Amino acid sequence: MIDQQSLKQSSDFVHHEGGNTSAPLSSVVLGALAEMQVPVEVCVGSTRMSIRQLTDCMPGTVLTLDTAVGGLADLIVGGQLVARGELVAIDDQLGLRIVEIVTTENLDGV
Repeated sequence: MIDQQSLKQSSDFVHHEGGNTSAPLSSVVLGALAEMQVPVEVCVGSTRMSIRQLTDCMPGTVLTLDTAVGGLADLIVGGQLVARGELVAIDDQLGLRIVEIVTTENLDGV
C-alpha cells in the first residue's frame, strides 16, 4: 500500500516551479528533434527464394517482385511503414511521390 508520504515524494518529481507550463511535451520534444536525421528507405517490392535459387543468381538474373508495374512503393522511416507512393523520375534519379499516408487504421491489411 502507498502511504501519503510516498505520494507527496513522487509528486515532487512532476511539479516544476517557474518555467513555461503551457506548451505540451509533444511540441517541446518535436522542436528538439525536428532536425534529427533518420534512416529513410523506399521498398519497391519483395520476393521469397530458396538458398539454391539465390546462389544460382548471376549478373543478368531477373527477380520477379510482388509489386505490379506502376504499383505503389513503401516509404519506411526508422523501420516503420509511414507512407506509400509512386516512383517518379527526377532528372536522372528516382523519386517518390507520396499518395497515401499510412495510419494505424489502414495497417490492418499489411
